[in-house]
Amino acid sequence: MDNILKISHVCKTRGKINVLNNVSFAIPKGSIFAFLGSNGAGKSTLIHILLKLMKPNSGEIMLENKLLHHLKNDGQIGVVFQDNTLDEDLSVYDNLMIRGSLYRIEKKRLKNNITHIVNLLSMESFLYKKYGECSGGQKRIAMIARAIIVEPKVLILDEPTTALDPKIRKTVWDVILKLNGEKNMTIFFSSHYLEEAYYAKYVCILNRGKILYEGETEQLLYQNGRKKLILKEKNGFRELYVNSIQEGLQYMNHCNLSKLVSISLGDLSLEEVFLKMMEGG
Repeated sequence: MDNILKISHVCKTRGKINVLNNVSFAIPKGSIFAFLGSNGAGKSTLIHILLKLMKPNSGEIMLENKLLHHLKNDGQIGVVFQDNTLDEDLSVYDNLMIRGSLYRIEKKRLKNNITHIVNLLSMESFLYKKYGECSGGQKRIAMIARAIIVEPKVLILDEPTTALDPKIRKTVWDVILKLNGEKNMTIFFSSHYLEEAYYAKYVCILNRGKILYEGETEQLLYQNGRKKLILKEKNGFRELYVNSIQEGLQYMNHCNLSKLVSISLGDLSLEEVFLKMMEGG
């Protein structure tokens, strides 16, 4: 698969702190790519570098085999930040028109783009509502519409569903998946919700500026394919990790089964894998 973005040996320091330490990975074209890490891992710093809001100390970034920092700011990368950045006193439609005009899109083409996006993202019900009067989910969808109005090749989402309730989070992800599936848009997102990484085929895990893992999400789970055995007893429970079902069964053979209320043996979740990697386990 062709890579649309390639990050090579990127380093960024603040004083004596290595915020990014020799970070390298590639994002396949048309993929959904998850960028995970705890607070302070360096995720936002790399996103700012990708958006050319700051420069790395060293290393390079290629967008379709061209140096990113040599390209003009012509909307090839769209971004949805955590915070809402549209004018609360204007309608969603007027916000989109103003955004498009900043990129000097011809007015007829801009209106056609907005019509297409509104249909694609099912925005008809709140298109002419004041942005400040929209619900949290409507605001986030409007932010996504703003980011894709210039038809970017890559859409970056920085914590796209932070502070949204589960129902609205699902709605936002339905929109993101639709963009990826119908427009073949490359999606690169960071998230604190580990379960959202299941939407991604590829994942990069960052810790204190260094990459702990980069590759396919399924391969990450396979490489950390230990099982979790939970033995619930009348007065509490025991939890331990085993390398296989057979090992779990062998352990249970040495237990007093008459004292057990229930037994659970299953795969580690992505969140458990992530936490164990953060702990160095």
